[in-house]
Amino acid sequence: MCGSLPEWGTLPSDAVNGLEIWGYRALWFENAPLDRLYALVEQGWPVILFFLASDLPHGTSGLHAVVLTGFAKQEAILMDPIIGDEFRFKLRDFTRAWATLDHQGMVI
Repeated sequence: MCGSLPEWGTLPSDAVNGLEIWGYRALWFENAPLDRLYALVEQGWPVILFFLASDLPHGTSGLHAVVLTGFAKQEAILMDPIIGDEFRFKLRDFTRAWATLDHQGMVI
């Protein structure tokens, strides 16, 4: 239904289509400035972000999605379903890693 591929998972645009089939409204974006993330989190929106797994501190390969839940002391606070817990990513490293896939994200 979402066009998932075993080696890559679900592409963001396909995830939006699948969510809308299930009755959810989702907005996928790319090329977003960091200020947009701050604003969304400040308004209470958890933001799904897309990375190459190898750009994450604990990743290996493929695409991976994590949920941005906040910012603190020059760090992004992220929830990762793979580790089942929150982790903190230095803002400098976070912005570099997020840029690899053109600053993509999604809100549901």
